[in-house]
Amino acid sequence: MLKDVSIRRRLNIPEIFKGLRLRGQTERSRMPFETEFIQLKLLAPGALDALNEDARYVLCVVTETGMRLSEVVNLQEDAIRLDAKIPYVKVQPDGRRLKTM
Repeated sequence: MLKDVSIRRRLNIPEIFKGLRLRGQTERSRMPFETEFIQLKLLAPGALDALNEDARYVLCVVTETGMRLSEVVNLQEDAIRLDAKIPYVKVQPDGRRLKTM
């Protein structure tokens, strides 16, 4: 937070916390779910019946596109391009870090 404020306000505060980590914390990628788990558990007939309609749609978009949950639920209308030859969603940071950055 201090770094962001320094950058945005051009304060040139030295990065005194750079390189510090809490003990035990590691930075690693999350492992993807096994295909079998997704097909047999998450997408099994009736598995999503307890969810409301919006939650089911969000899960379907996440499953079909690989987008993060936060990217789907914060999606803005102007990012959805249905008029293109191949319809797509333009995922932009919007204050968040993208998966591929």
